[in-house]
Amino acid sequence: MKKKLTAKQRQKVTDNYEKEILKVIKKDPDICFIREIFCVYSGCSVQTFYTHELDKLDTIKEVLEKNRTNIKKEMQQNWRKEGAAPALQIGALKLMGTDNERKKLSQTFIESAGPNGGPIPYSDMTEEAIDKRLQELRNKEDDEE
Repeated sequence: MKKKLTAKQRQKVTDNYEKEILKVIKKDPDICFIREIFCVYSGCSVQTFYTHELDKLDTIKEVLEKNRTNIKKEMQQNWRKEGAAPALQIGALKLMGTDNERKKLSQTFIESAGPNGGPIPYSDMTEEAIDKRLQELRNKEDDEE
C-alpha cells in the first residue's frame, strides 16, 4: 500500500516538478502548449501534472506565453521578408494567436449579436428586420476595416 504524502511533502514534490518542467520549457523555446511538454519531458505523466495542478501555476503559464510570443515575433519578421510564404505563417499565427488576432486574420469571421449582445432571435424577426440587421453588421464590418 502506498503511503499518503503530507501536505508539506506533496508541496515539495510539486515544487520539484515545477522546477524541472520550467527548465525543460526554457531549454526548448518551441514548447508553446502544455501538451507539448510531455513530448520531451518524462519526469511525470500528464495525469500527475494535472493532479498537482501545475497547469494553474503562473510561472509555467508565463514561460509558455513567452515562447508563443517569441515565435509570433519571429513569424512576423519572416513574414515581412521578401519571398516569404505567408500562407503557412498565417496558419501558424492562427494556431498561436489570441482570439482577437485570429478574428482579424479570419476571412470568414462575422460578429453577430442581438439585443444587449445576446443571440439574434431570427425566428421572431420579419424578413425585413433580418435584412436590416444583416446590413448593420456589414456596415459595422466595413467600419472596422
